[in-house]
Amino acid sequence: MFVQINLISHQLIPNAIPTLAWRNNTVKVFLIVAGSTFNQSSQQLVKFYNKNGIKNVEVIKTESPNDFHELRKLATKLFDRIKVEFPNDEIVFNATGGTKPMSLAFYRQFDQPNEKSLAIYVDTDANRII
Repeated sequence: MFVQINLISHQLIPNAIPTLAWRNNTVKVFLIVAGSTFNQSSQQLVKFYNKNGIKNVEVIKTESPNDFHELRKLATKLFDRIKVEFPNDEIVFNATGGTKPMSLAFYRQFDQPNEKSLAIYVDTDANRII
């Protein structure tokens, strides 16, 4: 089973592709939203996921999309929380969305294959997940 993490930005499709592909094996999806710019986008994605059978979706908000140190703390806190709440599940972090500082902060925390945590990137131009 998977816990999935999406960083919210203008492009929602790169988040939705792997989440929907693995929806039958997904126990929870976390949407990370920085600032207030993408609140509406995150709510649209929650509704979209719910309509497509993914009911356990949580939105986590942070103030700044560019404060690397604050984002790193959030990533660490979320990683620790997931390891407690879902100790036997794999974590899939989608590094496609968000700002560069968001993606880097979360990548550094969540790309840990030995901890059953993997970072992915959705290349929509080449139609592949890296």
